[in-house]
Order: sequence, then C-alpha cells, then structure tokens
Amino acid sequence: MTGYSYQIIIPVSFDYKDEYWQKFACISPVESVLSLKFKERTADRYDVESLTGELGGKAFCVSQSILSIDDDFTKGTIFGSSRDYNGIYGCSMVALYGNLIRRNTIVMHSSLIDVNGDGILFTGPSGTGKTTQAELWQEHRGAEIVNGDMVFIHRDSDGSFYAYGSPWHGSSKYCLNKKLPIKAIIVPVKSEKCLIAEIKGMDMLKCVLPEVMLPDWFDGCKDLGISTLDELLKYTPVYRLECTKDIHAVKTVEKELGTSN
Repeated sequence: MTGYSYQIIIPVSFDYKDEYWQKFACISPVESVLSLKFKERTADRYDVESLTGELGGKAFCVSQSILSIDDDFTKGTIFGSSRDYNGIYGCSMVALYGNLIRRNTIVMHSSLIDVNGDGILFTGPSGTGKTTQAELWQEHRGAEIVNGDMVFIHRDSDGSFYAYGSPWHGSSKYCLNKKLPIKAIIVPVKSEKCLIAEIKGMDMLKCVLPEVMLPDWFDGCKDLGISTLDELLKYTPVYRLECTKDIHAVKTVEKELGTSN
C-alpha cells in the first residue's frame, strides 16, 4: 500500500485509508511527524507468526492487531487483518495519542458541535444524552455536529484551546474535519425540566475527569494529560445542564452562553 498523508493536529503518514480517514487527507502533504505502516499478519506452515517490530520500543495489542512503535511515538507498524476495523483504529489511536499527549493535547469522550464558529462540547458517560443534545442543536439551530464520540482538544502556541474532529467517531455517524475554539463544556443530565449552572472545583473535576483519556503508555504519560486538562479547565467554563429532549434544552444553553443569532 502507498502511504497516505493526513493532518490530525500534526501531519501523519499512514498506509491505510477509508471514508473517515479520507476526510483528513492533506491537500499539500508535508513531512510527517508520525509515520505508520500496516502489515497483514501471516503465519508460516508451522502456524508461527514473525512480528518483526523493526523499531524496538513498545508494543500494544488492540483486538487482533498489534502496534509496534518507537519510544517517541513517531514511527510504528500495525500488524493485523484489513478486516480488523477495531484493531486498526485502536492501534492508530494509541500511536497518534501517544505522540499528541506530549504536545498539549487530550482526548475527551464527548460530542462536539459548531455554533456560529464556536465549539460546544457535551461530555459525560454513555447514555447521558451527549448525542441527543447535539442533535437538538442540529435540528433547531442548524448547528453542525463535528464528532459524536472522541474529540481531540489541543492547546495552541498562543495558549488558546481548540477542539478537533477526528476519524474516531465510535458508534456515532458524525465525523467532520474541523477545528473550533472552545466556548464551553456542558455535562448533560436527563431531567423533566431544564436548568443550567456553572460548576467549579471538585464538582467540575468529578464530571469531566472520567471522560478524558488518560493512559499510562509511557513514564509521565498520564501526568502530561492531567497537566493539559488542568490548563483547559482554568480557562473554559463547565456547566451542568439538567435537560429535556426538546428545544427547551437548546434555549436554556443559548440564554446562558449568549449564542443566539
């Protein structure tokens, strides 16, 4: 396979392509910061596999696929089957996030919408209404849903935080290549009425921290993620939204954030 060039915060070379990765293809390829190869797993007549890592470093297994990558998370090989979708996506996430977490980046389990050029994140455990609230904004305000599951959050050199779409979208169908300044993080809670209030301190941490991916893939990895999250929460308001599944939830957030046209 030929190496394809992508841009997901950093330039990535990866000899894998599907309809979701293709959305992040570089128009003008530049030198990659992360290079990934894909090789089909094969066994000899003795049913033995030779998984030559070529790079040393670390190895990770996701589903039926194995990632071999250098200690800096800049060059790696995924050994697997082209039919192992979960394995390929899982291993490539390990490779990319292992690189980006060193570059002021975290991944948050959330739905991201574009409201007049600003990003609003709905975060919380599965089943709490993240996608439902995003779809209400899409239906009633024409907002674009950028991603419905895994959002990359990156701190730029000027200190500003931006949310990025990515090929990783879980069971959600929403997957757009967009970068948005973050206006707010909202934690939806199902209710029969709509109320919104900003939360801070330990209450805020209890809501947001479990939804941030903080792996322990190398020494200091988790600490890097926590440091970036700490900076994000210093400058980004977090709200708890008790909400219904109708336009009243949209209007409640709209009034608080001042996002109405």
